[in-house]
Amino acid sequence: METLRQMCGHLSEASGVKDKYALKELLADVETKWNDLTELLVQQVSLEALSEIDGMLKYLDKAENEINTAESISIDPETLSIQLREHKIFNTDLKGKRNAVKDIIDKCTHMLRETANSQSDEIKFRLDTITQQADLVCQLSADRLHQLEAALPLATHYGENQTEVCAWLDEMEAELVAQGEPGLNLEQVKKQHDNLKANQQIIEDRKLFIDDLNSTGLELMDICAEQDAVDIQNRLLDINKRYEGLKSKAHTKSRDLTDAKRKLTQEAGDTLDHLKDELDGLSNCHQC
Repeated sequence: METLRQMCGHLSEASGVKDKYALKELLADVETKWNDLTELLVQQVSLEALSEIDGMLKYLDKAENEINTAESISIDPETLSIQLREHKIFNTDLKGKRNAVKDIIDKCTHMLRETANSQSDEIKFRLDTITQQADLVCQLSADRLHQLEAALPLATHYGENQTEVCAWLDEMEAELVAQGEPGLNLEQVKKQHDNLKANQQIIEDRKLFIDDLNSTGLELMDICAEQDAVDIQNRLLDINKRYEGLKSKAHTKSRDLTDAKRKLTQEAGDTLDHLKDELDGLSNCHQC
C-alpha cells in the first residue's frame, strides 16, 4: 500500500497524466478496502484472543475448584503418598498451563501495541483477570503441595511413634501389675524396690518419646481433616493419661515398698534386740 501511494503521488504530479481525479478515486477505493480488510483481520484476531483467554479462564476456574474441593489431607501414610503423587502431576500440568498463559498475555499485549482495536479495553480487562486467576490458582496449588509434602513425613513418624509408645505402655503396665504386692521378707522387698527404681527410670526416659508424639500430633492436627484432628487429639489424651497413670502407679508402689522395707527392717531390728536380750540372759545364768 505504501508503494502504491507513492506511485499514485508521482503519477498525479506527472504532466502526461490527464485523469488525475479518477486516479485519486481509485486509490481512495483501494485504501478503503485495505482499511476494511485490516479492521476485519484485527477483529478476527481479537475474537481468537478473547476465545483463547476464555478457554484458559475456564481451565483455571476448574483447577481452582478441584483444589478447593480436593479430599482432605489424610493422616494415613499410604493414602497420603497417593494424594501427594496425584497432586504433583496436577501441579506439573498447571505449571505448563501457566506458561501458556504467559504466551497468551505476550501475544495479546503485542497485538494491542500494533493495532487500533475497538475491543482493546475488553482484552486488557480479560488479560488482568487471567493474570490474577493464574496467580491465585498457582499459589493454591503450591500451598497444597507444600502441605502434602510436610504431612507425609509427619504422618509416617506419628504412626510409627504411636505404635511404639502404645506397645511400650502395654508392656510397662503389665510389668507393674506383675510385681504384685510387697514380699514377705526383707530381701524380696529390696529386690522388688530395685526393680521398681529401674522401671521408674525407664518411665522417666520415655518422656522424650511422649513429648515428641505430642508435638508431631499437634503439627499433624493443623493440616489434616477436622475429624482426623479430633481422633488424634483423643488418642494423645488417652496416651498421656496412661503415661501419667504409670508414673502414679509406680510412685504408689515405691511408697508401699519403702513402707514395707521400713517395717521389715524394724521387725528384724526388734528380733535382733530380743535375741540379744535372750543371749544376755543366758550368759548371766551361766555365770551364776
